[in-house]
Amino acid sequence: MNAELITITPENAKSFLEKNKIGYMGNRQLKKQRVEGIANAIARGQFVTTHQGIAFNEKGELIDGQHRLHAIVMAGISVPMWVFYDVPEKQGKIYTMDVIDRGETRAIGDQLTIRHGIKSGRRIAAVINGIAAIPTNLTTNKMTVPIAVEIYNMYKDSINFVYSLLGGIKVYGSKGMVTGALAFCHYAMPDDLNPFCQKYATGEMIKRGDPAYALRYFIANVSKYDGKRYVYPVATACMYQINQKPLYQIKSSTIGVDFFKDKQPRNVSKIRNMFGMK
Repeated sequence: MNAELITITPENAKSFLEKNKIGYMGNRQLKKQRVEGIANAIARGQFVTTHQGIAFNEKGELIDGQHRLHAIVMAGISVPMWVFYDVPEKQGKIYTMDVIDRGETRAIGDQLTIRHGIKSGRRIAAVINGIAAIPTNLTTNKMTVPIAVEIYNMYKDSINFVYSLLGGIKVYGSKGMVTGALAFCHYAMPDDLNPFCQKYATGEMIKRGDPAYALRYFIANVSKYDGKRYVYPVATACMYQINQKPLYQIKSSTIGVDFFKDKQPRNVSKIRNMFGMK
């Protein structure tokens, strides 16, 4: 087995992929979202060279790195990467393919804590997903650590304020999308939404018709609801609070998210660009 560090061009990547084999005794099925995520990182200059690269077995077949190669083709950008050759198909009684990519992947939340010193990293990562879901119209499957850190720094004060109220509360604060949507709205109009967030968190001094009451009732009683769609009722309740209008029943609508997106167009545009969206 030997290795070399080379710059893989899109043309090289296409050539290497001709040696790819899917299925029995080959690679797993290609995951389009995984490819898009890596391609987006490459385009943003956030893909760096590490010990992880691509590998060919003794037959010249590609056994690792298909997602990276497809991403290079998709991005149309050359990337320096280690290439391993003549990796033995079997070592003793163990097939090499049985141990490739079998370790536990570090979650984004783990990295936020380990490398960036953000407490409760996994929960904060869920909050960041909630924020990103609004500008991207619920498309957050390309999230990476650099993007998560960038969004956290943009909304840090609002994230910390909302999480300090909801982080340990069951039902009302357990859903990252809810907390993230609150942070997104709070960023736009913090003074107006400070009391709302506090009332939503505590349930104190609210009654029917109060937007915080309507949101608490919705979150506590809704079932079989797509997690990312929680951003809609949250933003709607926040908008009613801003407009000082009573709210008795929340219906799924984009009116609230559109209201708060209009309050922060630069952030919305920046986050969409992070995910390769115009």
